[in-house]
Amino acid sequence: DYRGASVSANRIAKLDMTTGALDTTFNPPANNGFNDYVSAFAVSGTSLYVGGSFTAYRGAANSANRLAKVDLTTGALDTTFSPPGAGSNGFDSRVAALLANGTSLYVGGAFNAYKGVANSARRLAKLDLTSGALDTTFSPPGASANGFDEGVLSFASSGTSLYAAGYFTSYKGVATSAYSLAKLDLTSGAIDTT
Repeated sequence: DYRGASVSANRIAKLDMTTGALDTTFNPPANNGFNDYVSAFAVSGTSLYVGGSFTAYRGAANSANRLAKVDLTTGALDTTFSPPGAGSNGFDSRVAALLANGTSLYVGGAFNAYKGVANSARRLAKLDLTSGALDTTFSPPGASANGFDEGVLSFASSGTSLYAAGYFTSYKGVATSAYSLAKLDLTSGAIDTT
């Protein structure tokens, strides 16, 4: 609820920066937002990327499994990025961090699977901003071939590097290789051991 209006802003709202008025194009009355909490945003062009613990957007079950791409103006869900269906989009557990860089979206959280594929993205994924396709160079398939052993909570980027922070202690199955902080190559995902 926003300003006492029932079901006016389900875990996301677009407000006028001056007046604070709710944008009802983005938040249509009684048919808006997500079914569980939102924990991360990223913006690229005319798109807003949203991460969290949700599985439904605007009341459509399995339309946005912990990740959604919506239009900044209308709030419409991009179904190319998030095809409808339980195993057709998103992650198997919470998304906590998002970073848009170039043509890629970096996603961090507590997940292990992307689009229903087990061990395809262990707490870290690099996706195409337009199609949502997983970059398998950055995240090779397999239980110890990609990602971290525990959750990723935040990102930063500089130059050709991605900095990831979280609860982890190992990267790509290598014990004690990354204690809560890692510097990775934005393209290949290689860890900087220096």
